[in-house]
Amino acid sequence: MIIEKKEMCKSFRERDLNIDDLVIEEEEYERVKGKKLKIILDNLYYLFYTKDENVKSEEIELIRLLFGLKYHIEKDKNEVLKYMILNGYSFEMVTKIVEIFINYL
Repeated sequence: MIIEKKEMCKSFRERDLNIDDLVIEEEEYERVKGKKLKIILDNLYYLFYTKDENVKSEEIELIRLLFGLKYHIEKDKNEVLKYMILNGYSFEMVTKIVEIFINYL
């Protein structure tokens, strides 16, 4: 598998997200936690590397995806990190997600 080197979106790099400050409605959380890990990670990858100027709508989707990822991390954090690394998600993306959850992990 050849992994293309992409640069993370500047807007994403500048975000300073803290999982404790993020909120999501219970109904939305129930819906997002049912998503498969691969779908969540593929969508996170898209947000990390797509240069979209529509940051506000990105932010809403990002929060949903992070809560879905949080659910999977609660089930088995080592499996999530192993899956990300073995399936070609960039080190930069993995690192940023770990930074977001640093207090949680």
